Amino acid sequence: MSVLNRRDFMRSTAGVVAASVAVPALAQAASAAPAATMKVALGNTGIEPSLLGMGTGVQGWNFDSALIRHGKRKFVENLMYAYERGIRYFDLADMYASHRYMSLAMAEAKMDRSELTLLSKTVSTTAKEVRDDVNRFIADLDCEYMDIVLLHCMTKGDWTETMAPCMDALDKLKDEGKIRAVGVSCHNLDAMKNAVVHPWVDVMLSRINPYGIKMDGSVDEVQQVLQTACDNGKGIIGMKIFGEGIVTKSKKEFNQAILQSNAEKRTPRMDLITDEVRESADARMKASIKFAMQLPCVQAFTIGLVRREEIDDTMAKIDEVAKSEGIA
Repeated sequence: MSVLNRRDFMRSTAGVVAASVAVPALAQAASAAPAATMKVALGNTGIEPSLLGMGTGVQGWNFDSALIRHGKRKFVENLMYAYERGIRYFDLADMYASHRYMSLAMAEAKMDRSELTLLSKTVSTTAKEVRDDVNRFIADLDCEYMDIVLLHCMTKGDWTETMAPCMDALDKLKDEGKIRAVGVSCHNLDAMKNAVVHPWVDVMLSRINPYGIKMDGSVDEVQQVLQTACDNGKGIIGMKIFGEGIVTKSKKEFNQAILQSNAEKRTPRMDLITDEVRESADARMKASIKFAMQLPCVQAFTIGLVRREEIDDTMAKIDEVAKSEGIA
């Protein structure tokens, strides 16, 4: 698989951009390989996932998801197909019950573990439970380590206090070589602001799109918080790029979501909501991808993909965005 990481990009631009400056994902896609498969540097972690991650938590929680409901064989085949297409980042979670499906796909497709970025999440609230979870993740995936493990769905600003024993447990697992990086997925602005400045956090999984849909604050506010995190060396992965699928829905559903975003002070980037965007789901999806790829503070992103057509369509849109900017 042809890849282009940030170091390669810096060399190709003859040092025009200093290596210490974050490069937007859009600028990393200049290669013959599909832009979605380009490897990107994730903060200071040393981990280089593909730009696009395959999300496995579509409408997922309580050990269920749309992928599971789609059928075991189709789930495994979609994971293998994503790998075949060059995706190397897989976004898993205990609550999605996706580990065993990923394990089957890894074995059947003979995936090279060294190429993969396997991210998972735990909702446990005690040190013992967290340690047991991670050991179970590793056993379920039949591998020796996890690349990234996150505390899942933090909704309060004091999570660094209430979850301190869990953080210590993850640190110990990291010291033992069972985890490469630790962090948090946030569903609250105060939780995000705490993660940004806390030295424990290596990676943040954060909700971001230009429409404020399913986000934790206004688009500008969240972007500013994530930029601070990036400046502090955190690895930033975007999620809810399509607003939990709402971006792909009808004009009426999209407009209702925009009204709700405004009402809940999750102010969208109204300058990006053109007539074309309002009318066309295809235009909205491309605008969402472009927005994420242009943000210096977003290094990779995960999108839930249930069918192989969705994998192809999303990768094609990422390529189209890259080419429209004249860099692919």
